Amino acid sequence: MRRYFSADLDTVSATIKGILTSVDSSELVVALILQALDTPPDSPLPPPLSHLGAAAYSFPIARIIHFTHHDYWVSLAALSALATSDDPDLSAQALSLLPSYLSRLPNERTNLSPAQERTFAFAVSNIVSNKALFNTPAVIAKSQHTSMGFAEQLLRAGSRASVSDVISNYAQQQSTSRQAASGESSANLLTIDDVAKAIALIASTINADDDWRSSDIAAGVNQCCPSLNWEDVIYRLPYSNLSVQQEAGAAFVVSIFLAATAGQTRPFPYAFMYEVWPEPQAQASFLRCALGSAKLAPHLIDKHMPVVLPDPLETLYHVYHSEFARLISSPWNSLSLVLALSHLLDSKAADDARALLEYGISREPLLVTLALARLKVQHPRLQALLQHNVVRFLRREFGSAALFFELFRLCEKKVMVSFFCNLQRKDPSFLRRILGVLIDLGIINELLLMPKREDVMMLDFIVELAVFAARRGYLAFDSWFPGLLAELGSDMLHASLEILHAKLQLEAARQRGEDGGTNAYSSAELTTMFKALGTINMSPNNAANLKALYTQFLELATELELAENEHSADEGRIEKDAESLFLSLYRGELSVDKMVDTLEDLHDSLKVYMRKTYAHVIQYPLEEFAFFDNYPDKELMITGQLVGALIQRHMLSPSSEPAILDMLVRALQSSTSSKSFRFGMTALEACQARIEQLPVFCSAIYQIPAIRQNSSAPAAQLVKSIIASA
Repeated sequence: MRRYFSADLDTVSATIKGILTSVDSSELVVALILQALDTPPDSPLPPPLSHLGAAAYSFPIARIIHFTHHDYWVSLAALSALATSDDPDLSAQALSLLPSYLSRLPNERTNLSPAQERTFAFAVSNIVSNKALFNTPAVIAKSQHTSMGFAEQLLRAGSRASVSDVISNYAQQQSTSRQAASGESSANLLTIDDVAKAIALIASTINADDDWRSSDIAAGVNQCCPSLNWEDVIYRLPYSNLSVQQEAGAAFVVSIFLAATAGQTRPFPYAFMYEVWPEPQAQASFLRCALGSAKLAPHLIDKHMPVVLPDPLETLYHVYHSEFARLISSPWNSLSLVLALSHLLDSKAADDARALLEYGISREPLLVTLALARLKVQHPRLQALLQHNVVRFLRREFGSAALFFELFRLCEKKVMVSFFCNLQRKDPSFLRRILGVLIDLGIINELLLMPKREDVMMLDFIVELAVFAARRGYLAFDSWFPGLLAELGSDMLHASLEILHAKLQLEAARQRGEDGGTNAYSSAELTTMFKALGTINMSPNNAANLKALYTQFLELATELELAENEHSADEGRIEKDAESLFLSLYRGELSVDKMVDTLEDLHDSLKVYMRKTYAHVIQYPLEEFAFFDNYPDKELMITGQLVGALIQRHMLSPSSEPAILDMLVRALQSSTSSKSFRFGMTALEACQARIEQLPVFCSAIYQIPAIRQNSSAPAAQLVKSIIASA
């Protein structure tokens, strides 16, 4: 630092100024100043100190003013910071020099730049924070002749002063100034700018320990200016050097508006937070403080551009009602908020905006992600964030995943399906999770059984869904594919040839040991496609391509069939593998969720014996139900959780699910003291999100007295709510 001081005074001055206009406290200023206190001067004293003569060099602070004297605001900020120092020598030196700078304040404070306004606010906050400073005769004498604005006078008077008196003194000062300038005697009452600057200055310097009473200030201003438009005052704050650093500052802004408009039922004009501010960093700071305050949340609810409206409440399943009501009243339920943050990403407040988005995702991942989808953001970082968040919902890393996709469907169904298609193309491993979501939303049949011609661009995605839906028992692929081909004709041809090419390449890689074959097609599925394609008319070029693909298929078919049927007849192995899974589950080596993930892999597998192992696991609770009363409590509860999870995640085929549901009804009809009943209640609690999707099952368990009379179990309460609203 000293090397720069002696080498380039202009650079040093600019450096000091830059730091002074961005600091949060006087400590950084003092630290900067002290680093240069022993730097010897090498040029004449600046005019403000020349009257002190050679003795001025005995003042260490004078050496700093030597470097900054050409910038009045930097000098004033430095002196004001050092005047509050705990070092009596430094403080005394600053106090002796400060009056000469205060005397220049009226002339200097005209047409200030934003940086100078921040520097001035910094200096004023230092001055008014030290009451002893105003008891210094020299400062009092000088300050009596200055013309501070209403904001500075209010801050100087302190939180316990009469606001009416401050306004009166300010108006009298304005009147005196007018008389001196033009001979007029009309007093100038407060303007919107005056009040906005006062609120901004207090909010920017307040902390949790300050006792500024917003109600007193509001009452004083209203008394003198009863027709003041307080909405305009709030919207003027970003242009009044508002720079809130603590929640107390944001709370002060909200509370003074509410106090000023008490009894008028006027909501706080939260939208001012989302407009373009002249200082992006100040906007990001205010958003951080406001959104971090639980007390302010009720006043920040966006009713003009919410992410989700209250309307879907009646169409949502009852299990979602309480969570949806909470989302509606969240300050993050705002498209304007997310849009404002997206704009800030392209400003000098980009880091703050990213931090706010991360905070929002940690608090309300559903709302932030849905907002990004609805806004159809083009910002690369936000597009990546949207994809990342949807993937996390697919992986169930966020809570309320089912509600998220339900709202995604209601708000942006086409966007959601298109997103799923693109995601599957980038990473086929997500196909099964996507299929589960589409089944849960009840739109899988619409996509597979009623495809539209505009869906041609995603036929590869639709066929992939159909293959795995068929493996789960939702359709018969050997009749579905020919039917779709007959309906769409040539529109289907190109996509089908591309699918066959990709799947044969995948199978060749599997046979070479280069791929696990997770998304490979079976020989039966490939045969179905080749057979159907062979019945339609096509160009010679397409016919040649189809023939070449079929030749490649025949070369791979033998090994493919061997892989599919490996161990398929070994019933002992299948039973042993199923028992091994249950042992891992009961020992805690597998969680229930991991067990269901494993069963999903088995269910969708290319290998017959794996699909048989899945079927054996599903059959196990049905066979063991008669013996549940003899089960240890731990194993009983785990089995109940597993059955509930299988129902919840649509892991039971349409042909196997009725038997499982019937078993639950019989369990709940058992004595409430029996283990079978406890098993049934455990399973019911684990599949609450599906109860309303199963009306026959819901009606059946409602008829059970133990359910109707249960006043504590959430699942029982849910069943009663569903029936009551039917």
